Amino acid sequence: MVKIIVSTKDEDFVMNLVNEIISLSELNEPGLKYKNQNIFKSINRLYVLGETLNITKLEINNSLKRGFINKAIIKYKNYKNKNYSYFKRGLQTIVENYYNKKEVKYKILFPMNIDYDWIKELKVDKLNNFQIELHDYCYINDKYLQNNKDELKKFYDIITSMKKGFSYFIVIVYGRDPQSSFNQANSVIEFYRGLINLKDSGGRKIWQFGTFQGVPFSKYGPSKKMLVFDSKNKLLTYYFRDIHERHDQISAPFEKDWMAEINGIRELFNKFKNCADTKFKNLIEQLIHSYNLALDETEPHFKFLYFWQILENIFRENANEKYDNITKRIKNMYKNDKTESKIIDTLFRKRNKIVHDGDIRHIELEDVNQIKKIVDFVLLGLVYNIDEYKTKQDLIYYFDNVDLKLEVIDEKIKALQRITQLRKE
Repeated sequence: MVKIIVSTKDEDFVMNLVNEIISLSELNEPGLKYKNQNIFKSINRLYVLGETLNITKLEINNSLKRGFINKAIIKYKNYKNKNYSYFKRGLQTIVENYYNKKEVKYKILFPMNIDYDWIKELKVDKLNNFQIELHDYCYINDKYLQNNKDELKKFYDIITSMKKGFSYFIVIVYGRDPQSSFNQANSVIEFYRGLINLKDSGGRKIWQFGTFQGVPFSKYGPSKKMLVFDSKNKLLTYYFRDIHERHDQISAPFEKDWMAEINGIRELFNKFKNCADTKFKNLIEQLIHSYNLALDETEPHFKFLYFWQILENIFRENANEKYDNITKRIKNMYKNDKTESKIIDTLFRKRNKIVHDGDIRHIELEDVNQIKKIVDFVLLGLVYNIDEYKTKQDLIYYFDNVDLKLEVIDEKIKALQRITQLRKE
């Protein structure tokens, strides 16, 4: 049995927030129903409670934690005795019941604008220990949509978003509820999409002019509608996101490049899958998630910032480090080529204009192309050589010394050999 501890440094403050949330609701109605803007006032207070209350197993203030607190407030609303002790006990029980629940099988469906006839050759059935199935529209329609057609009739936009030719990914998750299971599946499928986007987009410049400027770089977009089914293929709930119209179109490489592209993507997947270092793999996954965000963006300054953040995550050793070290490492990667060094200095100045002055006027698409070129080079190199590094410190050490002349490296090796020998004596 899981034992949950709830604590806070300010019980009175917590209870004031709880009572305010209750006062904003309709007192004679079950649960917490609000009028007009009261719901937004309540959300603000709930958010603060998520930060103020400490709950074991829930260190971060997120939707799951706030959901538990909200349920505890509904429960507390009906108590005769109202004080912090009763509220805390009710919250503990709700969280404990959740974590003591048996995990069950969920199937989360992600339609994507990747041409099924192309991607079916990839055959990646597992990623980060999650099982992934790939199907065409006919299979999904027969096994999932038709079995739930009465329920889906209520949501016409879901049916119309399921298109022939698209690829349909099903991620199998064992979880305690649909929400947390979906979150896990979404992270996995976005990483899957990120590796494909990286291989396809890496090194490719995008030329956009005039009103065409607001088109994402990503050819393979995120899912528009995502459905959650139980183990018997019964629809439980659905999630949605707004996507750019470009991602409503089926995308695939030219026919002559299909197998070459598939083999390249398969190599990326295998490199990542076979790497044994979990911590470094987590860093790579985080960077590729950010890469997806950059490619999906339509505004140049946001694209620029996402790409720069990726470079910071790679080349910055710690939060207190000066930015000169970051730019020096990037230049080292290019062997201090004069042209590339000038480009890096320009990009850094533009980064400072956005971050410190909020000035986005001078970020143009060519700036984005230049920084994307650097990010592509680094990310592809990291994945292809993922076994060369064990920690981020290994990576930093490499970029700090990669520009050294061979004579200097030889001297360092000799010095290290002498130190090793002395320690043995």
